[in-house]
Amino acid sequence: RDVRVWTPPGYSPRGTRHGVLYMHDGGNLFEPGRAFGGEEWGVDETLTALLAKHAVPPTLVVGNGNTTLRFREYMPAGLWSALPAAQRDGVTRTHGGEPLSPGYLRFIVDELLPWVASRFRVATGPAHTSVAGSSMGGLISLAALVEYPQVFGAAACLSTHWPCLVPTSLDPRPAEEVTGVADGVSAWMTPRLSVL
Repeated sequence: RDVRVWTPPGYSPRGTRHGVLYMHDGGNLFEPGRAFGGEEWGVDETLTALLAKHAVPPTLVVGNGNTTLRFREYMPAGLWSALPAAQRDGVTRTHGGEPLSPGYLRFIVDELLPWVASRFRVATGPAHTSVAGSSMGGLISLAALVEYPQVFGAAACLSTHWPCLVPTSLDPRPAEEVTGVADGVSAWMTPRLSVL
């Protein structure tokens, strides 16, 4: 897995300890040539501007690259298991198997975080550790926050993808199917709301 670490202007390996923002789809963050569709998110430019205004604390960004198993790694297993059987089976058939998110999140928590802490001057604990992503990356960011509250103190869930939830003109769904999926999302989230 490709992992890229961005350090902000003024970072020193012997200086102030920085917070860390872990971001999914790492290829999209910094360089157009690596980004999906050739359009990078400009994370480094945006954070540099915010740091210059003292709008955010000193922060490193860890861009965690996605793989060809992106959907399965980013689909929260708890959400998947709470879906009605028909939708759960449909997701499994469409994407080639059950979610791999428990292993993906363990990789971040048990391998990537210690690796970053051993090589960079970072502050640890949830007050200094955040996670972010868009679409399915937003969904797995939410899962990271609620499943590892002792690790992540905040999550940016941008344009979060709720699979099978909203019917569209291209993919109409019966009302009872939408209700069943919404109930599954609620069953997954309700016990975790106290974390948020």
